[in-house]
Amino acid sequence: MKEDLRVSVIQMEARCGETECNLRRIAFFAAQARHRGSALACFPECALTGYSPKNAGALALPADGKECRYLEGLARLHAITLLVGMIERGRGKPYLTQMVFGPRGLIGRYRKTHLGAREREYFAPGDGTPVFHTPKADIGVELCWDAHFPGLSFALSRKGAEILFVPHAAPQRAGARETIWNRYLPARAYDNRVYLCACNLCGENGQGTQFGGGLLIAGPDGEIMAQRYSPTAGMLTATLSADMLNRYRADGDGEMESRFFPAFARVELYD
Repeated sequence: MKEDLRVSVIQMEARCGETECNLRRIAFFAAQARHRGSALACFPECALTGYSPKNAGALALPADGKECRYLEGLARLHAITLLVGMIERGRGKPYLTQMVFGPRGLIGRYRKTHLGAREREYFAPGDGTPVFHTPKADIGVELCWDAHFPGLSFALSRKGAEILFVPHAAPQRAGARETIWNRYLPARAYDNRVYLCACNLCGENGQGTQFGGGLLIAGPDGEIMAQRYSPTAGMLTATLSADMLNRYRADGDGEMESRFFPAFARVELYD
């Protein structure tokens, strides 16, 4: 990272079949994030469409449809990078997708590669692990269950990701979410020397499923910088230090606790 930057993670209710209402919520929080000085704002998995695997086909939207064009315009309007989750229409089964829109237009999309047990019947897995080059930082995305596979975080870090965004659509109550996240998300940040920013849906999806929320930002030292666990909609914002990140990524064999561990991995032994 060339300079310090502000990022925001958002938890919000996304009701299935109420796309226009979901877009209004996204627009509200995008404006709030920019007001706080954030250069990047991440919304939960399926924030645009709502999350309901059994109804995925009916909820799926095209990645080039009017809704995504609106989000692209929103990113331009606020000169911000927006990461927004949706169910994306595919040729067969739909995808769980996180769209990335920058101030100059669409940057790319990530399709969830590791599907949960309840998702495999209804969704197709993605087959790429891209790193997105945004105006302020190089970022990677992992969707919910993805983050339980350490190799994905490792691969994204080795490809140059400086921040990992981990949007969720997880129904556990807030207290359980805090316990689970604190067990493994800071470790993903520490082992791979990345900032990690996680968010979750909250409220009800309009079809009887409740989401408990959860927001967390961890540093490349594995320390939790900020967190919020509440069942209500909200946003968490933090300033990420470029100096801290770059110290870990500098060349040389410094003290063990300050090294960029992925650079020393013997990946030829892993398969």
